Amino acid sequence: MRMNNNSISIFGVILGLLLCMNNYSCVNAEYTVYITNFLDVNTTVSVHCKSADDDLGTHIVSYGDNFNWSFNINFFRTTLFYCDMSTSKGDLKGHFVVFDAQKYDCHDNKCYWDVSKSGLYLFNYRLNKYELQYSWPKSIVANQ
Repeated sequence: MRMNNNSISIFGVILGLLLCMNNYSCVNAEYTVYITNFLDVNTTVSVHCKSADDDLGTHIVSYGDNFNWSFNINFFRTTLFYCDMSTSKGDLKGHFVVFDAQKYDCHDNKCYWDVSKSGLYLFNYRLNKYELQYSWPKSIVANQ
């Protein structure tokens, strides 16, 4: 069976629509990550986030404030952002993956992270609550 150019084009459109309808975001879907400081009133958190393509720089986040950014995932859904975080007191620091296109299910393409003394929590829309994803590294926490 020989396919002409029209058949190949129609097949491509149908395949693209099926991928978008099967709970995959279309390639141009924009995601936003929010990282909110809930450590304590007198503690800021330094947040330095990167991907393979982007370095977002260092941001100092006060209690109750957030750092956020928006981006598009790549076609292969391998987009990954990680952040180095540390407190103004120097008692907590760690390296965390905050966006993995293949792992995290962020409702409406928005990922909400809360930073607290016990670790990093990601909001789970299905359960309507924040869930602990990362604890602070033990060697740092033990020195408090």
